[in-house]
Amino acid sequence: GSTKDMAVPDLLQMFQSNRKTGVLKVVHKPGVEGRIAFSEGNIVNASLGNFKPVKAIQRMLGWEEAKFELEPLAPESLTLAEDGDIPDGGSVEALLLDSFRIQDEFARLRGEKSAKEVSIVSEALKNLGNLSVAQKKVLVRARRTGKVEELMDIDDLTDMEIYEAIVELVEGGQLKRVS
Repeated sequence: GSTKDMAVPDLLQMFQSNRKTGVLKVVHKPGVEGRIAFSEGNIVNASLGNFKPVKAIQRMLGWEEAKFELEPLAPESLTLAEDGDIPDGGSVEALLLDSFRIQDEFARLRGEKSAKEVSIVSEALKNLGNLSVAQKKVLVRARRTGKVEELMDIDDLTDMEIYEAIVELVEGGQLKRVS
């Protein structure tokens, strides 16, 4: 199928209400494919690149154009996420509510403090002691790329944590907006 006919959030809700077991394969564009595993309607794992399961699902929820298919699998053949990687027992509703809340907050932040590219202020790397782990990871990545879109791909942080760190670093003077 296509997300033009049925969006990813609708698919997830349908699979939960029908208590499906299997893997939803979602192809955004060539080479960009995500997978969401279900057991009796609950999400048990997800993958997209090196992202943790929740970030993988959140990224797929934002895909307006994608192709999808459900690969039926026996429950014992599913690979389960590690404990804590899928919150609320894999509840689709809880995951969707949290994802939409984050998308709304992210959109609000982007509207107020948008930047497509940032650069490190030369003094920024001298005093890292007062920075959060997220801020340090953003600074390390910013040494390689200043494109906000690429900074958002830090695997082990949520998009919200990354964007908040970028805003804090800009406000703190460690990063400056380029565009």
